Amino acid sequence: MPTTKPTATDRAPTAILNVTPVAGKAALTVTADASFSWDGDATGIASYQFIWDDGLSTASQSNPTATHVYTAPGSYTLSVIVTDSAGLSSSASATVTVI
Repeated sequence: MPTTKPTATDRAPTAILNVTPVAGKAALTVTADASFSWDGDATGIASYQFIWDDGLSTASQSNPTATHVYTAPGSYTLSVIVTDSAGLSSSASATVTVI
């Protein structure tokens, strides 16, 4: 996909992350949902990358949702990076607690 050059009016997208569940026992399957993220200019959202904070992440993808299994107890800061077609990005995070 060709990249659109940012213009003076281009703004980075706004990343919004919802996570369910946010806590549970080990072998916790979590769904990360960035579908409420938005971009108010002509360079719409092109990709989402989820960083799970346990050493794993997804490759950039067009799907705004992803699932992950946390196998070890701990507190994890799950993040998403939302990038538009001009290459501008923003991120959002949520905490997941595994017991």
